[in-house]
Amino acid sequence: MGGIIWKDKVVKFSLGKKSLGLNLRVVPFWYEGFGLMFTKKKTAKALLFGYSFSSRMTIFSSFIPYDFVAVWINSYDQIVGIRVVNPGESGVEPGIKFRKLIEIPIVDKYSEVVNFLLKNKKNGSKIKFVDDKMSSRLKFLL
Repeated sequence: MGGIIWKDKVVKFSLGKKSLGLNLRVVPFWYEGFGLMFTKKKTAKALLFGYSFSSRMTIFSSFIPYDFVAVWINSYDQIVGIRVVNPGESGVEPGIKFRKLIEIPIVDKYSEVVNFLLKNKKNGSKIKFVDDKMSSRLKFLL
């Protein structure tokens, strides 16, 4: 991912009193077709894709040699899908329109967030997504 100027963003996932922050790399529109492709598991970063329209676009994991969690978010910042995506899958989608997509590599540094999302998804709990705009601005200024 060298040679690209990345913007970072902070988001939160919460359920009841528990809240977990996640630092993301915002993917520029011209890089959307690549995402985690060609990245190494050891150095992979969680990515945020933001679209100017709601879509049912499918994703694929060609050339991604590790599992990752896909989190689809609608235009109201509600999570509409969470799924583990395995290497080589294609046609992966939440079955409902979404506006943002987060790809989180399943690696040690993201294990707390990944476990939180998958455990609570299995329980059918409503996890909240908070696009923490103020934290992102503060991080940018520091």
